[in-house]
Amino acid sequence: MGSNGSKPQPPNSEDSVFSLSNVLQEQMIKEYNDEQVVKLFGKQIEKLGEQKATLVKETVEQRAILKQRINAFREHDEQIQKKLDQEAEQLEDRFSDIANVVDYDSERLETKFLTRGDLKDSLSTTPCSAERANIAMCLQNQNPSACKEFIELFSACSNKSIANE
Repeated sequence: MGSNGSKPQPPNSEDSVFSLSNVLQEQMIKEYNDEQVVKLFGKQIEKLGEQKATLVKETVEQRAILKQRINAFREHDEQIQKKLDQEAEQLEDRFSDIANVVDYDSERLETKFLTRGDLKDSLSTTPCSAERANIAMCLQNQNPSACKEFIELFSACSNKSIANE
């Protein structure tokens, strides 16, 4: 009965595997790797884009906050400057008022005391007035021991004045 050669046999599962040439396999591997690289590169670009968008958003927010702070500082500075200007103006007014009062009073006192003849006469007749003035000026600028000469002159003048009376 049967010989093997007359009937065709179904192909064996091991014999049915097809094989690709090495060049085709390398080309497929290369294309697959290229696709993976492009996908990874795309993901990296997306990630960089997201990071850039986040940084731009943060920068815009920081600039807005900084602008608000600068405006608040300028308003505060302007208020302080106005207050200082008002105070300076008030001080200038007070100074002018006081200067006018002093000027008026000094002129009035000058006319009252220096133009009166009886005051000039009384100073010239007051004994030892020059010596007393010298002692007073010396004591204001130096210690008492440095004014010994003026004190001696005043003492001599007062003794002489007493002797004449």
